[in-house]
This record gives sequence, C-alpha cells and structure tokens, in this order.
Amino acid sequence: GRGSVTFPAVVTLMKKHQHDTKEEDSKQIRVSIMGGILLSAGSRTDHLVRAAGGALKQFMQTHGIEAVRNVAEDILHILTRHRGERRVTQNVMKTLALLLQEESFSILIEEGKMGEGARWGLKLVKTISTELGSTEDVNLLLAGGRVYLGVLAFPGLARNLAIRKCLALLEHAYPKVRSTIAEEMYSQLLVLEDEFEDLEGGGDEEEGGFDTVLEKLAETSWNAALSEIYDSLDTLHIVFGFEKPVRLKKEEVGEANKTEQGGKKKKETKNAAPAPSYLDLVKEMGF
Repeated sequence: GRGSVTFPAVVTLMKKHQHDTKEEDSKQIRVSIMGGILLSAGSRTDHLVRAAGGALKQFMQTHGIEAVRNVAEDILHILTRHRGERRVTQNVMKTLALLLQEESFSILIEEGKMGEGARWGLKLVKTISTELGSTEDVNLLLAGGRVYLGVLAFPGLARNLAIRKCLALLEHAYPKVRSTIAEEMYSQLLVLEDEFEDLEGGGDEEEGGFDTVLEKLAETSWNAALSEIYDSLDTLHIVFGFEKPVRLKKEEVGEANKTEQGGKKKKETKNAAPAPSYLDLVKEMGF
C-alpha cells in the first residue's frame, strides 16, 4: 500500500533533522514528524500500524544511538505536550509498548543503571503515571500498563518504579486490568529472567523469589474479589523488596470515595471544556 512508501520517505526527513538537536525549528519539525508516525502506528488500521511502526523501527535500528535518543526524547515531549488528550496519548503509548517489546531501545538499556537510558526510563514511567491519573478507561490503563512492562527491561530506579506501577495495576478495581497485566507480566518476566534471578523467596525457603513471583502471577485468580487476592499481592510486594501496602477498611473506602466524587463533580463543572477535534489534533501535530 501507499503507507509502505510514504512512511519510509517521511522517516528520511527525521534523519535530516536529527543532528540539529539544538536548533529549535529543526527539533520542532522532527517532533511533528514523530507525532504523525506515532499516531499512525498506534491506530486501529492494520496497514498503518505495520507501515508506520516498521518504518520507525527500521530508522532506530539503522541510524545509531543518536537516532534512538532523539526518538526517546521526542516521545516524552509529545506525551507531555498532549497530556490529557487521550486519543493522542493512547496511540503513542500503544506504539511505545510495541517498540519496547521489540527491544528498539536496547542500546539505551546497555548504558546501565546510571546511564541516560535509565534516566529516560524513569521519566517515562512518571509521565505515563501522570497521564493515567485516576482514569477508569480500561484501554488507556492497559496501554500504560504495557509501557510499564516494557520498562522492566531498564535497570535501576526505572525498573523499580515500573514494578511498583505494575503491582498497583494488579490491585486495580477492574478484573480485566488485573488479569491482563498479570498474564503479560508473567510473559515479560520469563524474557527477563536473568535480570530478576537475585530475587529472594517470599517465605518459602525451598523456592526462589523468581519462581514465587511466577507462581503468584500464574495461579492467582485475578478475576476474583480484591479481598481474595491480597495475600498474593502482599507476597509479590515482599519478594520485590517493597513494604506491604496499607489498605483502607471497607467503611473508610466508602467515605474516601464520597469525598473524591464530590471534589470531582465541582472540578468538572468548573473546568468543563469541549474535547479537541481530530482536525485540531492534526493541526497541533504540524500537518
């Protein structure tokens, strides 16, 4: 299709502007191109996903660490600039999760826990967390959760925070979120076994920490009531080296929800604004 010709040509423009990182005009052009590619690669149209995602992946593979760093920086910039615009950020997160899954950022991971890549991974997790906020949109939560899972490959504080965010999603109110993240976290940990081999056991002296985590992820009924999975969640926290979460009692949760809902209604009334149209988003991206 046309996409197989168009996107490689568009990516070539990114190559032209990747060296002038200190020139604001050049950076803006690059970010605009990146925005269009990310929106297309994260869309529901299969041929766009394949063409845009493939062109971006090829660009990162063939143009060295500078290209990868520019892509990483531009993604953070786009997520921050379009914070709250779910139609943009969700597509960006979907594309980002695929790039992480396909190890497109491996050259940054190799810099180690004190390297620029680890710092980028930490910023990314914080940016995604801000975007998810208290959303109840399952698709957005899963898109963000898959980015967290991808960041598990990064060393240091980035991995630490990503684990915490994954554990929080395992305790989410929606069973679909819990079960999906548990299943995909299990698969991701199998890929990253060497990075987690030093985990200590969760109370079973004969079983290592890594095996304990896999067992809890695989055997816990994540679709059950939250109260029935707390023991598994507590074990996961302990094995990963975190304190067990302090949970509110049922009556305290009810009071907290009432207060939160009251605050939300007031804020929504005060700040209500029309959602941006698709044309607005395209113009914002620079097309």
